[in-house]
Amino acid sequence: MSSASAFDTTRGRRWVLAGNLTATMAVGPIPVFAVGALAPLLTAEFSLTRTQLGVLTPVAFGLAAIGAYAGGHLPDRFGPRRILVGLYAGSLVSLVVFALAGTFSVLLVALAFSGIAMSLSNPVTNALIARLIEPGRRGAVMGLKQSGVPMGQFLAASLPVGALLWGWRGMMLAVAVLPLAGIVTSLRSLPRDPPPVAAGPLVRPGGVVANVWILSLYSFLIAVVLQAVGVYVSLYAFEEVAMTSTRAGLVVGVFGAVGIVARILWGRVAEGCRTVSAPLTLLAGLAALSVAGFLVAQQLGAWLVWVAAAGFGASAVSVNVVAMLATFRMASPENTGRATGVIVLGMYSGFLAGPPIFGAVTDALGSYTVAWSGAIGLCVLAMLVSLWLRRQGA
Repeated sequence: MSSASAFDTTRGRRWVLAGNLTATMAVGPIPVFAVGALAPLLTAEFSLTRTQLGVLTPVAFGLAAIGAYAGGHLPDRFGPRRILVGLYAGSLVSLVVFALAGTFSVLLVALAFSGIAMSLSNPVTNALIARLIEPGRRGAVMGLKQSGVPMGQFLAASLPVGALLWGWRGMMLAVAVLPLAGIVTSLRSLPRDPPPVAAGPLVRPGGVVANVWILSLYSFLIAVVLQAVGVYVSLYAFEEVAMTSTRAGLVVGVFGAVGIVARILWGRVAEGCRTVSAPLTLLAGLAALSVAGFLVAQQLGAWLVWVAAAGFGASAVSVNVVAMLATFRMASPENTGRATGVIVLGMYSGFLAGPPIFGAVTDALGSYTVAWSGAIGLCVLAMLVSLWLRRQGA
């Protein structure tokens, strides 16, 4: 960390770094979140079925999963600064193409660029934290950084409201200012990249490689549920709980807003925990209860949708910050990006699988009940995987 010592002596520059990393995590997935928040508008304008709607986000997450695993080592080898600037550029292209889309095929192109932008967002930001932030302060920075994802989700949830005045296309173009600002900030504030280096061992001496893959499996299971809820909860609330399209879109914003605070808090808590398995078990259990709330809301009323959304934000949305902190225990600072890529492979694969499965099951049966029940089962299975991780000593 010798190259980072001067950087770390200035508290203000640490906050600039934290803000930059938070923005990186926020802007990449905005088009993905926009699919869920704008679902009623998109299905009407493009005449989409539920299954077609569910195909959009897997394009992004499929590319993100491949890129994270295949390219997770790139920030470690070539330096994170130039890669971070490239990710911002991908986000900019994605937002502009989404805003100008005239057909379903062009929407797919926009989501593809979003996947490229997301692919290395976790590896590159984790690599920067490992290099520039000393232990003891990483939990707070990680929590703030990971809160960028629900911040982006919350921003996307505001799109239906802004669309009433400027249209959803105008709102997407307005959001494109964020990656432009990120490029400028990164070039001005981040230290220059060191010369390229060869990749080293994945885990620390004495570490267990299996733990990385077990955590990747856990991330996959929670991610299936997380993205299925993100894409379909607003449509479910609109169709089955008799909420307006605007109010239904705001449901996504509720668990996004709660997730912002929850991720920051979990970042502080998880760094002080002796193991990562304990908070992971708790989070999966709370997620199962929250999904059950969505399931019974069609009988008990719209109020339960809001309660379940808050619980989901405090649990499933917050899982990623604990998983990302675990990379610092499982890998050396020089290989944090590579370990992160393995875990993110599971997460993005889950994001890829969740929406099309949820949508296809719902379309085939004409009911959301089985899909919600399956999501509950996956959360319970994730609890069992976290207990397996505990047996491995993680």
